[in-house]
Amino acid sequence: MPSNDWINLIAYDYYGPWSHQTGANAPLSADSTPGGNTFIGRSVDNYLDQHVPPEKTPFAYNPSSHTFISYDDPKSVALKAAFVNQRHLGGAMFWALDLDDFKHGYPLLSAAKRALISAP
Repeated sequence: MPSNDWINLIAYDYYGPWSHQTGANAPLSADSTPGGNTFIGRSVDNYLDQHVPPEKTPFAYNPSSHTFISYDDPKSVALKAAFVNQRHLGGAMFWALDLDDFKHGYPLLSAAKRALISAP
């Protein structure tokens, strides 16, 4: 049985040179093309329709479909930052800082910062 170590919902490149029609690269709540149904909200709905709990700690598993999905939360980010410290690595990278929850004090970035500056 195959296993997954990581699954992401990559919310860009919905349209590109492979498309038959030009559309927005990362449409959030509706497709930018007439009659289209390709947009980020629909992708998220597909995850939720497959019973991915939106409130889970950083993974979800559906035993009936054998589906495993993982993502980061403040605890997992802090553990990864601690790993960076333990291995004496030069730093850490975030793919998109603007996707952190800015309305609630950037919990992912804040967790990483706390863990990185707590190094001995």
